[in-house]
Amino acid sequence: MTTGHIHVTTDLIAQVEQAEIEAWTDFYSAAGAGASRALGIAVSTNPSETITLASRLDILAFNRVLGLGLIVPISRETLERITLTYKRAGVPRFFVQLSPPVVTDEVSRLLRANGFSHYNNWVKLCRDVAPVPPLETSVVVDEITKSQARVFSRILVDSFDWPRALCPWIESAIGRPRWRFYLAYHKKRAIATAALFVSGTVGWIDFASTLPDARGKGAQAALLRRRIEDARRDGCRTIIVETAEQTRDREAPSFRNMIRYGFQTAYVRPNYIWRNIEQQD
Repeated sequence: MTTGHIHVTTDLIAQVEQAEIEAWTDFYSAAGAGASRALGIAVSTNPSETITLASRLDILAFNRVLGLGLIVPISRETLERITLTYKRAGVPRFFVQLSPPVVTDEVSRLLRANGFSHYNNWVKLCRDVAPVPPLETSVVVDEITKSQARVFSRILVDSFDWPRALCPWIESAIGRPRWRFYLAYHKKRAIATAALFVSGTVGWIDFASTLPDARGKGAQAALLRRRIEDARRDGCRTIIVETAEQTRDREAPSFRNMIRYGFQTAYVRPNYIWRNIEQQD
């Protein structure tokens, strides 16, 4: 399969999807009892799919289905079971995200027949672990420990305008095996965050955020360079990341940044949304 940017094999897609599933499953599993009750956090994995759920948060990134159709073909019964899970939890809307081997006309028709509609696309990008050339920036990056978890969580939620009720959950993941969390400093002020999760030879990166008044200082470039270095030391051969799709109608700064630092488009992953019409009424 060729996307025009990078040769993508079904094995690579499986590795990329599995790394993300492992990362999110571990992140959800890290939530303490208090955060789980407050936010309705749950995660479940079976051969058909991984369901991530934060029922008190109407944020699609935290209510979505991963790996659907990769191992077990999608059926009406599977979609009904998934939908019932979210309905019972009181979730007003959620995503299912499909990788290229799964996206067919038949699957699209099946999703529409079960109340789903295409919402948008996110893009998977890959890169090897070759070093990024030195950067001209005064930003300093440090890998953090649990003692700096509060600073990390505050920057992350404030940057995305998420509720601060998320902070204890985010903080619970810092210090867990296979994760590395980072802060970027400008003139000793913490201004940006990022994380790396290692799955075999794949490094999955996420949790990139920069405070609005500190953007344009090179923090994310410095964080990306550090994560690539650490991933290489951890035995990774591939780095993966996901961003919004750059289109004629919508700018995606994160996508452009990744291309600038050597990432290539691996594949586009469509997001199908389901909305609880009964709840909205």
